Amino acid sequence: MKRDRTRYFTILLLATSLLSCIRRKERGTTDLRALPANDTSPTCARILAPNEYKNLLSQLTPQDPLVVVSSNDLHGHADEQTVPLKFSDTEIRNVQVGGLERLAMYLAALCRQAKGRLIYLDAGDSYQGTVLSNASHGLAIVEAFSNLGLMASTFGNHEFDFGQEQIKTWLSSAQRNFWYVSSSLSVQSQNKIIPWTELQSPRFARSVVFDVGGIKVGVAGYTTDSTALKSLPDNVRNLSFASLEGVLDSEAEPLKKQGAQVVILLSHAGGQCDMRLPAAEGNVACKETEHDELGRALRKRIGTTQKWNLVVAGHSHSPQRHLIGGTPVMQSRGLGLSLARAQIRIENQKTTTELLEPVYLCEKHFENWNGCHPDEWAWRSNNTVAPGQSTPVRIAGRELNPADAEKVKSALQPWRARVSALLNKKIATFPKELSHNRTGQSSAAACLVDAWLLGLRSSKESWGEYTAEKIDVAFLNSGALRNGIPAGALTLGKLFEIIPYDNTTHIVALTTSELLTFARQQESSPHDYLLTSAGWSVHRSANDSPPPRTQEIIPAKIQPTQQRNWLVALSTFSKTFLERAGISSPVIDTGFSVRELIGKSLEEQFSELRFCQNEDNSRMSLLPPQGAR
Repeated sequence: MKRDRTRYFTILLLATSLLSCIRRKERGTTDLRALPANDTSPTCARILAPNEYKNLLSQLTPQDPLVVVSSNDLHGHADEQTVPLKFSDTEIRNVQVGGLERLAMYLAALCRQAKGRLIYLDAGDSYQGTVLSNASHGLAIVEAFSNLGLMASTFGNHEFDFGQEQIKTWLSSAQRNFWYVSSSLSVQSQNKIIPWTELQSPRFARSVVFDVGGIKVGVAGYTTDSTALKSLPDNVRNLSFASLEGVLDSEAEPLKKQGAQVVILLSHAGGQCDMRLPAAEGNVACKETEHDELGRALRKRIGTTQKWNLVVAGHSHSPQRHLIGGTPVMQSRGLGLSLARAQIRIENQKTTTELLEPVYLCEKHFENWNGCHPDEWAWRSNNTVAPGQSTPVRIAGRELNPADAEKVKSALQPWRARVSALLNKKIATFPKELSHNRTGQSSAAACLVDAWLLGLRSSKESWGEYTAEKIDVAFLNSGALRNGIPAGALTLGKLFEIIPYDNTTHIVALTTSELLTFARQQESSPHDYLLTSAGWSVHRSANDSPPPRTQEIIPAKIQPTQQRNWLVALSTFSKTFLERAGISSPVIDTGFSVRELIGKSLEEQFSELRFCQNEDNSRMSLLPPQGAR
């Protein structure tokens, strides 16, 4: 009897195992969760000399913390930036901040300070935004990251600007030695929904476990589910995006089962915090808003057992180092200007996370202040002490070592050589700075949308019954512009940073009421509103008001209630909102690049662009919410 029972359970176990294999085969391949990254050396092992790294590890004790540093929203910014730092009304100094060579020097210095127990992570939106990165289709940054000791990144929404095929090129690149983690993306393949990670690219998984100085660190990744709205439909076709709440609830436990002592979520979703308030006051410092999906999700978990030791955030380009709903969250400024930073201790089987001040990548510090960026100056508790003269940056008593930047410099040099002529081509000289506010008035937009429409009309092209000279108005979504226009010479490289997206120009005939319907549909893309060419104005309430926020679009010369067809120029991205609004008017793709038309107008017809030489903030009126009027 006992032998029969044993045989029965053996057969049952084999049958269950076989059924599991069959189901796995039907589903696709395997569930790529919590993979051990045995082929990936830690950050410090890749950026320090082998003997130096080995010597640092020999000094480690169980009490030494794990140091986590992170970047986000690099947007291709490989080069240092000049930032004006205002100490007073009479004292403004230009300081140099950022750049990937300087990042390498800081990482090496922080590795030495951490005795080699450091992990460098990134929260996405790495490639879209500069000539250097876009001309290389992101591969220049992939190579740079691989020489910076990056261990894992996740996908931001702007990775999808390049399309799924280019993402697969990054995944298959022989130069890439870091992991991509994506716990929230699925794809429809052969009538099945499978995790995107089952595409079986090397170093690509739902989550992964690293060994960093003897500590097992599990890392998962999340891409904002608003990507489906923020991307061109073809670029996200057949993809589905899981909710952040689902990832928060389901992805930590598999990592812990594989031995992870520390679990970290890379979240391309973040919020905004008052950095003057301490980390423990995150629920006050980080205001909950309509677009802060991370803050909303974490607040729902107040009073529950916290599953994550740290969330590395991105997307909102806003520094964070606060507890939100009891979970530690950190985010850098973005654009390669700073690193977010935390240290995690494991003592008596208890794990604690300490959120540290971000590290700005300064060329110099000051006698009385170890900082260089306007953010840091604004956060100081005492700004009455003069900063003094500039001094070398020191970390743990040692100056930064330029030799630590050589590997990443060599990786970037061939890519920089290819685009140097383009980067430095002068387009126009601006007599004053024109600012851009994605959620408010924008004098830069007034200039650039006028330049776009002028370039389009000057082409004198025709498309059937439509001619370029008869286009009435141009509308551009506010998110298409990423920066304002600085005073002085505007180069093609700088124009590329202002308008990084490769939109073409589309034209369509719309009535005034259809324009309003379209504008209200555009609001479904967070933070977006319409920028208009001269002679038109948009009346809308603020972004924190309930929808619909756009109340009126006032055309030139006639009453807004008068119905007629307007010939309208739109970008590729904005065109998608016509379809979502159910507007079926035929749309013509002219093939003209928005950025090239703007550049051509600025270069050849600058004197005709009145609002490139003088500010115009009259094209949008911010109204109080409807209930308050």
